[in-house]
Amino acid sequence: SPNSNSLRSDGELLYFAYHKEGMFGPATYSPATGIVNSVGPMQASITFSFKYIIDQVAVEYKPLSQESTTYWVSPTGLGAMLPLKIRSSKTYAILDKALVYQTASELYSIQKTTGDSTKLIGPGSSGIQKVTVINEEEAIFFRIGENEQYWSLWRTNGTREGTRKVLRLPEIFERSLVAVTAFGNYVGIMSVEDNSVYLFDPSAEVIEKVKITASPPPKFVAINDRLYLMAIDPTLGNELHA
Repeated sequence: SPNSNSLRSDGELLYFAYHKEGMFGPATYSPATGIVNSVGPMQASITFSFKYIIDQVAVEYKPLSQESTTYWVSPTGLGAMLPLKIRSSKTYAILDKALVYQTASELYSIQKTTGDSTKLIGPGSSGIQKVTVINEEEAIFFRIGENEQYWSLWRTNGTREGTRKVLRLPEIFERSLVAVTAFGNYVGIMSVEDNSVYLFDPSAEVIEKVKITASPPPKFVAINDRLYLMAIDPTLGNELHA
C-alpha cells in the first residue's frame, strides 16, 4: 500500500503523499492558507519517502516492483532526478550549484540543475567524515587515506578540479573527530581523544588550538558568528564559553 505517513517540511509548507480518486502523488499543504497543491505525477501503486537535506526537500518514489528514484521537490513540482538513495548514514552539504555527499570512503557531487553525478574522492580512502559547508560555494571534509594514520582536512566546490587537500590535522586526531561546526569566518573542530578544541581559518588555511578543554559530552552550538561550548576551567570547573 502507498506510504502516506512520510512527512517533511521546508519551514513553510508540509510535504506529504496525497490521495485522490485512487491515485497517490506528492503534495504540499500550507498551514497559513489551508491549501493543498499536487506537485508531482499521481500513480495507483507507489510508495513515497520524503527527506530533508540541509534546507531542501527530496522525495523518493518506489513504484510497485520497480527501483526507487529520488527527486528534488518544491512547491512548483519535481526538480532534477538525483542518482542516489537518501540515507541517514551519509553526510550532505548543499552548495550554490551542487549537492556534495559522502559515504564511508567516497565523496560525490550532484549538480542541482542536471542531476549529473561526479565521484570526487575514492576509492583509496580509509574514511571520509564531516562534510561541512563553509560558504555558498565550498565545503570542507576530513579524509584519511589508505595506509595513513592521521586525518587531513580537504575542501571542495563540488568539482574534481576544485577538490584538494589543505592540511594534515594535528596528531591528536589519530582516531577520529567528534564535532565540526562552521561559524562566522571559522570552523570549530573537536578531538574525540581528549576533547581539545581547534579553530580552522578557511581564508588563511591554518589551524590553531584553543586553550580550553571541552566538557563531556563534547558539543558545539553556533549562533550567528559565535561558537558556544561547555568547557572545563582548572579552578572553577564547568563553564559556558564563547
